[in-house]
Amino acid sequence: MTEYIRYAYQRVCSYHLTNKTGLHLDWAAFEEETGDMAGAIQALQNALKHQPNKAILSLRQIGVLRRLQTDPAQIENAFDSAVQTASEASLGEFFLIKQARYHLKVKNNKGKAMEVLRTGLKRDPASSALLYALIDCELQQLPLDVTAVLRIFDEVTVTEGLSHDQKVDFLERKILFLEDFGSDVRELRAAHHQYYELTGQAPRGRKRAFGEDEDEAMDQVPAKKPFENPPPSLLSTPPMANPYGVPMGVPPAVNAWPAPPQMMASPVGFPGYPPQAMAWPAAASYGQTWPPYQATST
Repeated sequence: MTEYIRYAYQRVCSYHLTNKTGLHLDWAAFEEETGDMAGAIQALQNALKHQPNKAILSLRQIGVLRRLQTDPAQIENAFDSAVQTASEASLGEFFLIKQARYHLKVKNNKGKAMEVLRTGLKRDPASSALLYALIDCELQQLPLDVTAVLRIFDEVTVTEGLSHDQKVDFLERKILFLEDFGSDVRELRAAHHQYYELTGQAPRGRKRAFGEDEDEAMDQVPAKKPFENPPPSLLSTPPMANPYGVPMGVPPAVNAWPAPPQMMASPVGFPGYPPQAMAWPAAASYGQTWPPYQATST
């Protein structure tokens, strides 16, 4: 049965539906589940021939090589091939960040991870994604080296080619980092001064820390006017009569409910009802209207 399924996948993915990425991934997963790792890699390589710029195919191929615990050089070659064949610069940066994370988390090699990122920065020095990943490499270290992180921040903020907004964003992040982990208030004050020279205003990060932005936003919200007149929805329908004598659709403040009718006093019977209608019969005449009881013999 396995051979029939494999043959069906080969025919469909190689001739009939070559652009269906999901089928190629299913074929590779089928081969891996059956223990044929070489067949899974071959299936993904076949898919990359038809769709060379599909990131998910390249990532799945790298994942198969990693699970196979193959030679690390093959994984490096797969990453390099994905970066070189990327059709867009953003896609190449995506694979570079993935490669750096592999070295940082799987191989526990921070130096190699930062080397990969710096290689990408040579092509595009102002890439925010690569610069953030470079900072993240230092932030992920335990114990945290505050001096090394600040060194990366200083290196990033003076990078040539950064736009004004990028510099502002990196300075905000540096200030927040110093607020959380800094040990010298002079460094924090220097960062604030640098931010003020660049923007001419106080850092937004500090305002958010003390809730000033929220207060300013609340001050700008106009106060609601008191409820003076009934909403139009209450008066939009024409008044309708009801059995109680009060028109429907009119607010109580406009046409209040009438007072209950005054109860009538009656010497006999219940209050509010005529004596003739509800009076109880006299005790002397009780039972006289009933016919006499006739005893019958058995």
